[in-house]
Amino acid sequence: MKLRTSQKGAAVVEFALLSLLLLVFVFGIIEFGFLWVQSHYVANAAREGARVAAKIKGDDATARVTAAETAATEYLRRFFMYGDRVDVAGFLDITVTEGDLIMASPPPQQPRVVQVTVTAQSDEIWQPVLWPLLNLLPGADIFPDDFLTSITQTADYVILK
Repeated sequence: MKLRTSQKGAAVVEFALLSLLLLVFVFGIIEFGFLWVQSHYVANAAREGARVAAKIKGDDATARVTAAETAATEYLRRFFMYGDRVDVAGFLDITVTEGDLIMASPPPQQPRVVQVTVTAQSDEIWQPVLWPLLNLLPGADIFPDDFLTSITQTADYVILK
């Protein structure tokens, strides 16, 4: 005599379990994609600020800082998905520094470089959904509380004489 077990409903249970896993993957792809796009905009703003600052003739450091800050801010205002947040106090931090280019075999005259660092507070525009959900798993304290609160990008350009 052969025992027959019923398989009714097994497909529904398997689908329910696997769809949750699929949903986590989809949210992860969306969140990382969003972060990557925002990082791309901030990197371009840093490059634009450094490029404009490097074109300032002479040794006027104040003019370089002003030009870099203006160029980076304007880039983000025009192209950034959240351009309206650029003027919010504390959202952007732009740092401009000058220094010598470090080379393995330096030429007789060391080229000067301008470095622009742009930091955008990503927690002002985006609160992660997936990280707190992943931290609910037992023993999976993966992401600290301040994970991805800002995006920082740096760009260097040689100063034109």
